[in-house]
Amino acid sequence: MEEKIEQPKKEQGLKTVRTFSSDMAEAVRENQISVIKIAMAEKERRDQQEALARSGGTRFSKIMFFIGGIIFIGGSIFGIYYFINQKKIRENSIIRHEPRIETFISYDNAIKIDISKINGLMNLVSVIHSREAEEKNGTNAIFLNKKDTEGNDVQLSKNEFLTILKSTAPGSLTKSMKEDFLFGKYKGDTIANNSTAFLIFGINDYGLAYASMLDWEKSIFSDLFILFDITLSDSDTALFEKDWKDIIVNNKDARVLYGVDGEGVLYYSFANKSTLVIAENAEVLKRIINAVLIKNPQ
Repeated sequence: MEEKIEQPKKEQGLKTVRTFSSDMAEAVRENQISVIKIAMAEKERRDQQEALARSGGTRFSKIMFFIGGIIFIGGSIFGIYYFINQKKIRENSIIRHEPRIETFISYDNAIKIDISKINGLMNLVSVIHSREAEEKNGTNAIFLNKKDTEGNDVQLSKNEFLTILKSTAPGSLTKSMKEDFLFGKYKGDTIANNSTAFLIFGINDYGLAYASMLDWEKSIFSDLFILFDITLSDSDTALFEKDWKDIIVNNKDARVLYGVDGEGVLYYSFANKSTLVIAENAEVLKRIINAVLIKNPQ
């Protein structure tokens, strides 16, 4: 009888045999993975540093940016200062003109005199003389003002002016006059370099004023010669008694008081029915009449 020989049973799942070569291969493989990870981490770190450098700039660019900022701020401050300074210069260079005072004529220069503390005609004439340096060639309008209760300038009225003159003008004449008047001086041109005085009165009753002026002729020279700064010699005392004469000035009827040498000393004429002009020179009388008619032909 044959003897059965039992074959060894195959083990389930063969056991892997570890050798030196296989261990070395595994170690190399794992090492390569680690190196790759390290390299990738290093690359990521460098990328982050480069991004940070790009966002924050280099040290040099930061310094330049800082310097540029200081220059910009300094330039802005200088620009603002320059603008403000130039504005002040322009404001200071602007000539500020006071409102022009309206009167019977156009004038080249205005001189304001405060008569609040003036006492009498001689004092007034002295103050007028003291302001002669302010006179300019052409027509100088001299405005006589006083202060009101609030300290504002108010022009002297006709009656107040005649009171200072101690005028002997007839009451009928003063009633025919308006309250506004103008005293002035004309300087230069055909009048050499001397200034020549003139007076303008507004009239509201021409017929009454014309007749009343004939009465005032008896004393008008006495009333005005100091104001008009007319120098008298011993022989000129006869002027206080002399009669006035008719003449034509600028196609207007006028009256003149002649001196002993035959020259006119004082003139007057109605430029129109609402304006009386008195002057110490025929040429000035003509100019003032023209100025009145240019502004008010009626």
